[in-house]
Amino acid sequence: MSAAGKSWTYTAAPAAAPAGLYRSKTASGTTGWVKDSTGQVTGLTNKGGVSAPAPPLDPATAQSVEGGDQVVGQ
Repeated sequence: MSAAGKSWTYTAAPAAAPAGLYRSKTASGTTGWVKDSTGQVTGLTNKGGVSAPAPPLDPATAQSVEGGDQVVGQ
């Protein structure tokens, strides 16, 4: 992974659904969450260029992003 001219090595073990990356985009902003294999969720929301902790994950409205493909969250 690279950012701001720096690089880091990153590895992660595959996780089975419903673990994964989730994303929700509305007219007011974009929110992304990571749900790990133990069910822990963390995320950020960005509204107008301002980032803040994400609200709780709502799988009914989020999209899972796996390998670049977007699928409906489970």
